[in-house]
Amino acid sequence: MLWHSPFVTYPAIRLHLLMRAKPLFEQSIFVFAGLVVYEFLLWVIDGWSGHPTTGPHAGTTRLAGGLIWP
Repeated sequence: MLWHSPFVTYPAIRLHLLMRAKPLFEQSIFVFAGLVVYEFLLWVIDGWSGHPTTGPHAGTTRLAGGLIWP
């Protein structure tokens, strides 16, 4: 199990009933924020472990995930 996944999963589980009542736009913002946190944690782990950091395409995956989620 990856140790960074609880940092994204816990808020998603705790807030999922509140988010269901929100409009799709606000839900998309929540998904985008979760993806940003996830990518930031991956970037930190890659930096600590000496792996090369991701390129400029990493931002497109977060943006695409937030836009096409609904």
